[in-house]
Amino acid sequence: MNPHPANINTERRGVTLIECAGASIILGLMITAGLRAAAGAGAAQAISARSLNGSLLAEGLTNEILSRAYVEPGGATTMGLDAGEIASNKTTFDDVDDFDNWTESPPKSSDGSAIANMTMWSRSVRVYRAQIASPDSNSVVESGLKRIEVTVSYAGKVVCKLTSLRAADP
Repeated sequence: MNPHPANINTERRGVTLIECAGASIILGLMITAGLRAAAGAGAAQAISARSLNGSLLAEGLTNEILSRAYVEPGGATTMGLDAGEIASNKTTFDDVDDFDNWTESPPKSSDGSAIANMTMWSRSVRVYRAQIASPDSNSVVESGLKRIEVTVSYAGKVVCKLTSLRAADP
C-alpha cells in the first residue's frame, strides 16, 4: 500500500559534527593519495628523462670515439696519449685509445665546448685491447680489436654504461 503524501516525513535532518569530521578525514585521505600518486609519477618522469639524457650522452661520446683511427696515425702502438696529444683537450685525440681514462664534467661537444644545462653530468671512458674470440676479455697484446666503455653519471650516480667494439682499420 502506498503511503499517503501527508504521511511522509518531510523533516530535514541536519548534518552532525561527527559526520563532517568523517567526511573531512575521507577527503583528506583521498587528496593525500592523489598527491602521492602525482609525486610518484613526477619522480618516474625525472628518472626516465635522466636515463634518456644519459643514453644520448653515452652514444654521442661513443660515436665521437669510433670516428677516430684504430691506432695512432704515426704508427705508435702504445695505449693512451701520444706525443702532441693534450690530456685535457680531447680535440687533440686522433685515435681510439687516446680516450682511455678520459673524464669530462660537464660533458663537452666534439669541438670542446660545454654542453648547456649539463653541470650535474659527467662522462668517463675506458679502452681495452679485447680478445677476438671473447671480446669481454682483455688481451695483453694487440689483437686487432678494442673494447670501449663509456660511463655517464648524474650527480655521481651511474645512469648509463655503453660498451662498443672497434676493429682495426682494413
